[in-house]
Amino acid sequence: MELKKSPNLVFDEYDLNKEYFSLEENSPFSIRTEEIRRLDNPRKLGISGHLRAKNESYSVSEAIETAIPALDELIITVQPYINDGGIDETYEICKQKKQKYPEKIKLFYYTPEVATIAHFKDTDIYDTNDLKDDIPNNSIHSFSHYTNFGLKEISYKYYMKIDADQIYWTDKLKELRDNILYADRFAKSHRSFINRVIGRLFRPFYNFLYSILPTRVYISFVTWINKKCLFGMSGFQLTLRGGGGNLVQIIKL
Repeated sequence: MELKKSPNLVFDEYDLNKEYFSLEENSPFSIRTEEIRRLDNPRKLGISGHLRAKNESYSVSEAIETAIPALDELIITVQPYINDGGIDETYEICKQKKQKYPEKIKLFYYTPEVATIAHFKDTDIYDTNDLKDDIPNNSIHSFSHYTNFGLKEISYKYYMKIDADQIYWTDKLKELRDNILYADRFAKSHRSFINRVIGRLFRPFYNFLYSILPTRVYISFVTWINKKCLFGMSGFQLTLRGGGGNLVQIIKL
């Protein structure tokens, strides 16, 4: 199926006949093309969470604990950040969570240096490195590849990004999960002409409908129109410094 795109949007093209999707073929972090193709295979109904973390020991434990009750599994990919004591506190915390939830958590320590996202390059949240911003997306050193390395591990139909610097409202997240899985019965691989027409007609009224309809009804209705279930929920943002939030002291009960 040909994807519709804006004139300014450019998709990278990859040779899917090659054995490796990754630019580097001799790395333990390389992705095989077959692993990318496998994402098109049917998966069992449920939600796979994906948490990416680096130097977020102050919040990653709470992010995991508040999100994991709403997930069928959680893939965690950690980039190294060694403190002055020679310890990667974020990774150590994630290893403890892996021991606590062995059936739910898949943990990976992604050691290749990853190019800094341009948006954060001039902030002090992330260390500026020597890698170029225009590094190929299929290189093990790109942020896209780092993300795809975790994405390829999902086992369930729906994928949810979990942020390591957020605390989630667990009950709300569980409610969203239940509503998404309920609305899945209306999801299809293609939209009919009638669905596309209805979608265009109702597009200006989505915000209004969201304000008056029960959440399950709204999600089911939008899924029935679009034949896709695309929803998200943000948690409470925590930021140490240099970001858009405020530093919050976490009190453990």
